[in-house]
Amino acid sequence: MIPHFWNWLRMLLEQQEPDEDPHPEIEIPDPEPEEPEPEPEPEPELEAPGVKHVGAWCGLASLKNADRDIAFARAHGINRLDVIVNDHSAAREPRPFTTYDTTLISRFCNKAQAAGIETHLMSWVMPHAAYIEEAAEQLIPLAAGCNAASVQWDAEEPWTRARNRLPYDVAAARLAESFKDLPCPMGVNGIGYTPAKKFGPLAEICDYVVPQCYSTRSSGQKPEEVVPRFHRRYRKLFANGRAFKPPGARDKQIVIGLAAYRQKGIPGHTVETAMRTALAGAQALEGVDTVIYWSLRHIRANRRVARVIASIRQTPPIA
Repeated sequence: MIPHFWNWLRMLLEQQEPDEDPHPEIEIPDPEPEEPEPEPEPEPELEAPGVKHVGAWCGLASLKNADRDIAFARAHGINRLDVIVNDHSAAREPRPFTTYDTTLISRFCNKAQAAGIETHLMSWVMPHAAYIEEAAEQLIPLAAGCNAASVQWDAEEPWTRARNRLPYDVAAARLAESFKDLPCPMGVNGIGYTPAKKFGPLAEICDYVVPQCYSTRSSGQKPEEVVPRFHRRYRKLFANGRAFKPPGARDKQIVIGLAAYRQKGIPGHTVETAMRTALAGAQALEGVDTVIYWSLRHIRANRRVARVIASIRQTPPIA
């Protein structure tokens, strides 16, 4: 009975997902309004010895309000923006590859770069042949025209639960071949307990991986534990610690995804201590110098969250 129990438990954990699918943020209602709270005692700014790049994912709302959101990011020490170029979060069956208005995307990236902010393009990904070919036709010139620092794939349910799909190793190989002329690196993000057999082939063809180390009031992940837990899993399965590293395979950078939403109400923490504790987990990791927060919209919506973000790179908090 015991071996069967542990097999069942392991399968359950591999299918576990965050408390909410964060990436449909582009069109979700505004985050819940902040309730008035007593001002916390001033805390010393974070030393952040290992974190040099503070990023945030941003979507269609940012593309339509480029000046506002770029100014906000710059004022709060955010020096990387991962620009979401589409929303295929509900897709499971084969569908055409599309993007938002490329003029908006290009204009946003150009303005951000002029403000000293590195820009990356993030797209959903599906294991369907036509989708992959159309993605290459559209994203390669877009990335080149935007001077994107990387293209990052969001490998959540449209990848892991796709129907009528290619085998995952075949889809990943096709993606690598189709994007061989991409003028920048590729990365991929996924949930902490992403299924290894589905995510692994895609991770193998990418230059960096991003575990979503999201601790929120309803995720069940503690700020003290979430980053080391998922960093350890990604390192072992998908990055430099993987047991069956193919000959000639490149070492992979691990970038840490952190939550800037649902920070109020985490047991034993204030908003500030919850965020600082999760961040400290990333700071302690050797070889990790970049964090990306979900999302810019949530940072803008909460003054207390914004103050923590502003302190990471020693930028004075914004009143």
